[in-house]
Amino acid sequence: MSTKNDCIKRARKLECAPCPFCGGLPEIRTLAHSGYTVVCSVCGSRTKVAFFQGAKEKALKRVVQKWNMRTPLKAGKSINWEKIFKCFVEAINKVNAE
Repeated sequence: MSTKNDCIKRARKLECAPCPFCGGLPEIRTLAHSGYTVVCSVCGSRTKVAFFQGAKEKALKRVVQKWNMRTPLKAGKSINWEKIFKCFVEAINKVNAE
């Protein structure tokens, strides 16, 4: 099992860019021996899983490419977490009411 430091070292070695949202260090994580994801060690934003499908190196390159292609926030903008949380709660309540 990889430690957090191992995940960060692997991300640096593969030239993962800092998190486009908060500038945090990315971690490459292996998920249940089936795929990789890149996760920000600060804010927790992440990529979708790139599944191995018999080609681990290809999946690793693919997940790093996905991470590095993410669009950063524009200068002076910030994420409105309160608004996002409110929308999330409203969506959950709507589903539960059905």
